[in-house]
Amino acid sequence: MLSGHAEAIYWLGRYVERAEDGARLANVHANLLLDLPRRYALGWAPLIAITGTSTLFAELYREPSERNVVRFLVADEKNPGSILSSLNAARYNARLLRDLLPREAFEALNVLWLRFLVHGGGRTSGVPRRDGQRKNRRSVRPARGSG
Repeated sequence: MLSGHAEAIYWLGRYVERAEDGARLANVHANLLLDLPRRYALGWAPLIAITGTSTLFAELYREPSERNVVRFLVADEKNPGSILSSLNAARYNARLLRDLLPREAFEALNVLWLRFLVHGGGRTSGVPRRDGQRKNRRSVRPARGSG
């Protein structure tokens, strides 16, 4: 039983880290595209190559457009490495550990998940990027260091 709890704690942390890394990757790439001169055509395909999910992406989408890549990396439940999938997996592990986790940590993870759904999980346009990023960053801060 103890090893099961240890494994769930490990994977809880790993999935939260994976969600954070995915958000950072998309954010840095979007900012890079904004800063590059127009004559450079970097596009969004490199993100798929970086994550090592080219085969899965090709099965699900026709072209690596901004909309497709962002949807795939952020909110596609068929992508086990998407932010949404990672947060779902982290919440699953947190529910297994509910009696062991501090209430604040459990609530912080749920608040993060709910804010993600409200502010962009599944939506790839319509919300100004900078506004959504600020709101999501604020929701992550309370979860850091708890545990």
